[in-house]
Amino acid sequence: MGAQRGLDVHVLDHNDNLQKRRLCNTVGATYHAESLKNLNGFKPDILMECSGAPSVVRDALGRTAASGIVCLVGVTAPGHDFDIDIGAFNRTMVLDNKHGVRFRQRQPHAL
Repeated sequence: MGAQRGLDVHVLDHNDNLQKRRLCNTVGATYHAESLKNLNGFKPDILMECSGAPSVVRDALGRTAASGIVCLVGVTAPGHDFDIDIGAFNRTMVLDNKHGVRFRQRQPHAL
């Protein structure tokens, strides 16, 4: 759907799969059979993680372009921990984020 709207769509898979490669080619997406961290300089605006694999979730966090969005769509089974450099992650999320989050107080309802 994104490629049909002129977006640059990339699909990453940890295994090279000819059927998936052909499907991506058919819909105009670029297929990669490698880890996200091996794609040096690849900084998508929107990253959708669909596997739920803890190592992939870890690699996805902090890998977007400035003000990018990470959508965690996959579901990870309970009991899986992963290491993350929280300092680097925090600096990326705060210093590269060009959009501020604004909170507003709810006004009390009139009686």
